[in-house]
Amino acid sequence: MQLDQDPELLAGFLDETEESLGTVGRLFVELERNPASNATIEAIFRPIHSLKGNAAFFGLLTIKRVAHEMETVLDHARKGRLSADRAVIDILLAGLDALVSLIARVRGGTSDEDPALVEPLSLRLGEQAARAGEGATHDKAGDLRLIEAAIAPGDSVARGAIDRIRAALGLAIAHVQPAAHAQIQLNTLLDKARSTTLAEDEAKLVMAALQRLYDTAPDDASRALAQETLDGAKVFIDAMGLEAAGAEFVSERLPRMTWNASGSVPSTAMVPAPALERRQPSSERHEKIGTESHRHDDAKSMRVAETSIDTFLHYVAELVVVGDMFRHLQTRVLATPGNQLLAREFRRANETFSGLSNQLQRSIMGIRRVPVRPLAHKVPRLVRDVSQAIGKEIDTVIEGEALQVDKSLLDMLDAPLTHMVRNAVDHGVETPDRREAAGKPRRGTITVSFTEQASAVVLSVSDDGAGLNLDAIRGKAETLGLIAPGAPLQEQDLVNMIFASGLSTATTVTEISGRGVGMDVVKRAIEEAGGSINITTARGTGSTFRIRLPKGVTTQIVGGYLVRAGGAIYVLPLERVRETFRARPDERQTIANHGNCVMRRGQILPLHELGGLLANHAERWPNRGLPVVVVEANRRRLALAVEAVLGVQKVVIRRLSGLPSGAPMLSGAALLGDGRLALVLDLDQLQPAASAGAA
Repeated sequence: MQLDQDPELLAGFLDETEESLGTVGRLFVELERNPASNATIEAIFRPIHSLKGNAAFFGLLTIKRVAHEMETVLDHARKGRLSADRAVIDILLAGLDALVSLIARVRGGTSDEDPALVEPLSLRLGEQAARAGEGATHDKAGDLRLIEAAIAPGDSVARGAIDRIRAALGLAIAHVQPAAHAQIQLNTLLDKARSTTLAEDEAKLVMAALQRLYDTAPDDASRALAQETLDGAKVFIDAMGLEAAGAEFVSERLPRMTWNASGSVPSTAMVPAPALERRQPSSERHEKIGTESHRHDDAKSMRVAETSIDTFLHYVAELVVVGDMFRHLQTRVLATPGNQLLAREFRRANETFSGLSNQLQRSIMGIRRVPVRPLAHKVPRLVRDVSQAIGKEIDTVIEGEALQVDKSLLDMLDAPLTHMVRNAVDHGVETPDRREAAGKPRRGTITVSFTEQASAVVLSVSDDGAGLNLDAIRGKAETLGLIAPGAPLQEQDLVNMIFASGLSTATTVTEISGRGVGMDVVKRAIEEAGGSINITTARGTGSTFRIRLPKGVTTQIVGGYLVRAGGAIYVLPLERVRETFRARPDERQTIANHGNCVMRRGQILPLHELGGLLANHAERWPNRGLPVVVVEANRRRLALAVEAVLGVQKVVIRRLSGLPSGAPMLSGAALLGDGRLALVLDLDQLQPAASAGAA
């Protein structure tokens, strides 16, 4: 069932819910490590409680039901009736997964009703709630035994009172489990009644379940509520059978009858929110949705479609190009005799325009920035589930979760992060016994960090495991025919073989990994987005997988270092340029198996003439000295000789289509202010080509 609601209001609710649920998975992992942490339980309870009330407002009664049943179990945990052990955390995590799935159904335009998912889950949650109720009652019986031991042997009055209390406790214990099943049965039948009229035998089951709740009511007020519900349900059944209206009547009262699963008097925290919330105006209700789930700043906010922001950003990029045109016009005006006054005025206007366009660019890019926290909070749950499945003990460390990135990066990094973390758990960290034998702590550690560079975002996944088995990688690569047997390869080249399709060193295929697919797909997706991925590893110490992506994936406005080579203009990413110097012809050296090199600051750098390298022909070395640009490519330094350095400026990178397969080192193009086209180089792709040329 779903009420007819304002789509914008519903979309805001779904966004808020997804964000709040994203933090809960990590909190459940923390609670499993420290079951006595009331602060953690409260941090989980609040968003689940808010979701229950908010879902009811939108008519999402299945979501409300799951949230309410989870809330009941959490309430037992925070009141000490139930220990948050692995079994409890497992069922609560299953409930969280169900809520995420149901929210996704609603966002997709379908109903939140999913009996195949919800009914088994309700039974499991009900069993945990019933277990808590039995435990609380049995605890009272234990206390009673202590009191009985302290009674004087001849005190017959006290012993008679103890006997009567014991009889009452026995009756309570007998009723807790049936009462829990009564609510489960009611929820199932009421859900069905919302879409159809119940058959006569099903209506009788509803009345029988309500009667059980009446029989187990702990006080007069509770019995009065149960009696009112019984009488009202009977009126509906006698008049028209139990259908939507009658189901709603019972459902509104059922959440307040909390003794049905716990054996305790209802608490005010369990009174359903919808009874109060439905009377609020929609504008106030929308505000409540945001403030209950998260504490935002007082500043007002509004939802804007991502496509609208992208369109605006595209126009900002065009302004950058126009600004470059003005700069060229300014140069021409300055070069014309007698126009000095006009040139000064033009320069002031151009500087004002450039300053405003830069501010506009920063503002619109800021609107697109969101915290990486929702992505980071998935990691502890993922590590927990995979490590428990394969018998490993692993802690998780998250660094930089407050970092804000372009929203498009969150979706792009989701799959690679999941794959790398699963690999770190399965392949990287050793089993507890092996770690102990190697002198390490039994518990391993996986560290996920998010950092920011001048024009890039870096995601790193590190483990303190055994490191990559380079011998096994070589053997597998030789078996697959990827390299010749015994071929001389540097360590980094062997490490990079992990990205080859079909290469896996796992001895068995499991549900987690071992089929040799994944890292090649991850690498291809990252490179298609203009990023790079690399690996560092040390035997016995661990490995680090590092992904680097440009900050803006949709429209890239970056600092460019412009050079001319082979008669064409090329753009080098400014953040990769380390230095520029002019090399004399006699400084160029030829070293066996390394080709042309140049000595710089005590380091021998591979040296290539950029025009010849890109054109795939013999490099041409004039007698005169050439400007040399030292760049960072694949974590190595590379010296590129160019015809001229043209300067530094902001450029708008455009994607290129239809490039020949032999030109992977070109990542895009940029339109310059004078109408010329500059080609943007992918330096990480340029490094392999340079290495092949040296060989």
